[in-house]
Amino acid sequence: MKDEVIHLRSAGLDLGNRFLLACTRVPSPTRQGSWSLETERFGTTRAEIRRLLAWLLEARVEVVVMEATSDYWRSVYYVLQPELKLVLVNPAHLKGIKGRKTDPNDTAFLARAGASGMALGSFVPEREIRELRDLTRRRTEIARAAGWEAQWLEKELEDTGMKFSSILSNIVGVTARAILEALIA
Repeated sequence: MKDEVIHLRSAGLDLGNRFLLACTRVPSPTRQGSWSLETERFGTTRAEIRRLLAWLLEARVEVVVMEATSDYWRSVYYVLQPELKLVLVNPAHLKGIKGRKTDPNDTAFLARAGASGMALGSFVPEREIRELRDLTRRRTEIARAAGWEAQWLEKELEDTGMKFSSILSNIVGVTARAILEALIA
């Protein structure tokens, strides 16, 4: 039984920290009903990702499938997304697709999954929403870290016998800072 083909020209990307592998899957020019696979290695710099984009556009791919690997996908996705249809997939979702996924064949597997429409993409919001989410996450991290630092300060003061928390409602507030600065001086 042959795979159902939704996209005649597809590509798969296997992302890493320093380089990525890309595989295009296009109709074979010599054998009707079969496919030609071409694999290329690219760096992860902005220039290399632009070279990848040109390579994919030259192959006239209709869909590009890539795994959401760590944060490596972000820079590639953001450069390719305005020009190509991208499908960002959760690696766990690929386990249920027919076929074997092994490291040497990841890109071909992803290209085949894209051609058959079997790869379900993750939601990637528009740029403004992504930036707002990143800003909100960062603000939350900073607030959490500030809380940890206040707890650390309270513990250190307690270890020295100073019971600031029993007389002050905020041990990092203006009054507490003034007391600490006076002690230091």
